[in-house]
Amino acid sequence: MPDEIRKTGNWIIAARGSGMYAFVKIAGETTVTIPDSLKVYPIPYAVPEIVAQNLARDEQGMLTIVRYNRILDVFSGLACFHLQSHIRTHISEHGQVEIDELYVGVDKDGQGFVLPVEAKEEGERLGLDKAVALTLFSQARFPRLICRPIGIIRRGPHLFDCVEFEPAEELSKVVVLEMRRYRLVTEG
Repeated sequence: MPDEIRKTGNWIIAARGSGMYAFVKIAGETTVTIPDSLKVYPIPYAVPEIVAQNLARDEQGMLTIVRYNRILDVFSGLACFHLQSHIRTHISEHGQVEIDELYVGVDKDGQGFVLPVEAKEEGERLGLDKAVALTLFSQARFPRLICRPIGIIRRGPHLFDCVEFEPAEELSKVVVLEMRRYRLVTEG
């Protein structure tokens, strides 16, 4: 944003329908701040060698690592099942949304969940507006499943931050429920 706008507060460009956007001033931050001091939890590295040797160094490669190492299962405490990658669709009253990865999951009591994922590579920021888009998508497409919007940020080749949001239909109501950092390890 230009300096004239930034000095008046925090602003985002928010979807307002098909091809329509608005500048929206928000009270807090526009992105998730993850502390450097976040505790690191180890997860055994489980990517098959042939996959690891041929992985692209991009978002899809990162999501492949997340899937093979079951990072989302560990973070959410659910048995998670990959449903689809890279979804681009339209939500009425909101406009276009993009979902990087979509999982469904089940807990120990058989309750069903939908876990839409926003992925970010090292150096990218996770915008709070993504939590709203993930929620609206899930409510429109999977109304019978409990929505658990997730952000995953790669911090290095084997270091991943996971963020779970409270489902929110409005940016002013976005709340981070939990953050965890995982390191993929090859030895105990």
